[in-house]
Parts: sequence; C-alpha cells; structure tokens
Amino acid sequence: MKKLKYILSSLVVFSLLFSSCIDENYSVEPTGLSDRELLSNIVAQQQDLSIFLELVQQNNLLGLLVGNRTQDQRAIFAPTNQAFIDFLAANGFESAADVPNLANVLRFHIANPNVTRSMLSQTNFTSIQTALSGRNISVTRTNGNVLLNGQSVNILRSNTDGNGTIHVIDQILVPGS
Repeated sequence: MKKLKYILSSLVVFSLLFSSCIDENYSVEPTGLSDRELLSNIVAQQQDLSIFLELVQQNNLLGLLVGNRTQDQRAIFAPTNQAFIDFLAANGFESAADVPNLANVLRFHIANPNVTRSMLSQTNFTSIQTALSGRNISVTRTNGNVLLNGQSVNILRSNTDGNGTIHVIDQILVPGS
C-alpha cells in the first residue's frame, strides 16, 4: 500500500511539473508558406485576363488559383480576352456558356506543378499535369517552337510575382480526346 501511495504521489508531482511547462500560445506554422501574392490576385490585376477570371469564378474554380499560399504551387496558362473572342468565333459559339465542358477546358489551363518558361524549352520536358481535368498537356518541339497539346501557342508574357507562374497565352488550350 505504501508503494502504491508513493507511485501515485510521484505521478501527481510529474504531471504538475510537465503540465506547467506547456506554452498555451505555442503554435506550429505550416511549412512552405509564401508571403508572395496569390495567383488569383495577380490575374485579377491584368485587364486582358478578365474573361478568364470571370469564367473561373462562374465555374467555381477560383480555389484552384488561390490554393493554400504555398510557394511555387501552380502554373496558370491564362488565355487573353482576345483568345476567348477568337476561340468562340472560330468554333461558332455565341458565348462561353455554349462551350461543352467549359469547366474542364478551364481546368486544363491550370497546372498542378509550377512550370516555368525555361522548363518548357527543356527537351526532356514532355508533359504538364493539369489540375483535375483528367488530362495532361503534351509539350513537343518543332523547328524551335514549343507546342502545347499540339497547338502552336505564343506565351505573350510570364509573371512569377505570385506563388507560382502565370503564362499569358494567345489561344485556348483544348483537351485532346
């Protein structure tokens, strides 16, 4: 019995010692957070990408541009307003709402890994994983030009100011069948 009292009193003393060492204000910051601006905010600041942003919002895909504030999270191949206008006219659509599977077409423009412009020119780089579209963008090279999904797409500019890269492109990327 004496031994049991000793064990219990020892446990009480140890628990008091250890519980008094707990810092109630202690918190663990998630690793890899970025102070850089979210990609969605950078897209919103560019007037020639307003149709892309509006369609992303309408199709409940903004979360793919926001992410979780981690560094170098995604790459966005953002078509210009003119690219949307040209695509609609060339395919006989009156509005973007007429485009079959528009949400998948938009997802096809968002890559899960951050793909930089220099990566696209590397000969061993042949595919880009897209965000939930179920398809990858193929990357091929012909006569010094980089083709995305078989299309000769001009990257008008690339912006790396945010938590990833935004490539402003002059065409709509269409998922293959």
